[in-house]
Order: sequence, then structure tokens, then C-alpha cells
Amino acid sequence: TFFINDEIDKGDVLLKETTNIGETQTAGGLHDELMVKGSWLVLKTVKGIISGSLQPKSQPKLKDLMPAPKIFKNDCRINWNNDVTTIYNMIRGLSPFPGAWTLLKNPENKEVHLKVFASGKDTSPHKMECGSLDTDGKTYLKARCSNGSVIFKEIQLEGKKKNSIDTFLRGANLNNGWTVG
Repeated sequence: TFFINDEIDKGDVLLKETTNIGETQTAGGLHDELMVKGSWLVLKTVKGIISGSLQPKSQPKLKDLMPAPKIFKNDCRINWNNDVTTIYNMIRGLSPFPGAWTLLKNPENKEVHLKVFASGKDTSPHKMECGSLDTDGKTYLKARCSNGSVIFKEIQLEGKKKNSIDTFLRGANLNNGWTVG
């Protein structure tokens, strides 16, 4: 927490908390954790201001600060030529909103938008083309990327509701030739 002055985010700091970001945590999960932690910090700050026990500290002067860029729909499209960790972290960082997405393509190149809300990663080497899919048709769906595979866990087809991968696969027939891109 900090006092507001005439510059953006440069007021004197009153209190601060830290949190660890877990390997599987999504932006939505982090938001919810920080919302709870932040509410306690605000309460602690108000009590400290009232009691006079807080000593404001100047923030360090940082050079070349730039505002965060706006995220557009195309920024959220998954590039399957990237490495598995980059794609996995992108999905985590955009979940649940605005959501990482890709195109699911059938063998006749008919495309439908597919949002990916939760995933895993598999760093096992493969010789398949980036964007090719691997599935048992029941429990898993993997998309190949440059150095492994992204394992879909929770997805949403355009115009449909969000589903776990096993629920999705019960209604899908992703035989050979389906890809993402």
C-alpha cells in the first residue's frame, strides 16, 4: 500500500506483502489469492495510519518505466512453433481472461476457435510436426510444439461451454489429421 502523489504509482510505501507464484498457478488463481491478501493488507494499513505506527518509505527511483501494453485478441493466439514452457506459461498467464486460443482444424481444413484455460506440459521429444495432435480419444489430448507437447486439460470450443478434456473427448471424434494452428 502506498500514498498517492502527483505521479503514477510513485507515492511513499506504507506496507508490502510478497507471494510466490506456483508452477501451475493461473492468472485467475493469482488474482484471487492477491484479492484476499490485499484486503488484509488494506485493513492493516488503515489500522497503522490510525495508530500512527507506519513509517512511509520512498520508492526507489526506477528509470525507463513504460506502461504495460494493451493485450489484443491476436496477442492471445498460441504459436505452436514456440517451446512448450513458453506456450504453457502463456496459457497460465491468460487464464481465465482473456484466454489463450488456437484454431482447431479438421483434415478438410475447416477451422473452429478453441480457447485453452488449463494445460500441462510434456517435454518428451517427438518427431511430429508442430501443431499436430495426439489423443487416445478418451483421456488426453496433446498438441505438439517445438520441444514437447502441451497437454490440454480444460478447453472451450467457440459457441460451446468450457469442458474438461475427458468430457470434451466424449463428444468429439478427433481422428487422424486434426491439427491446431
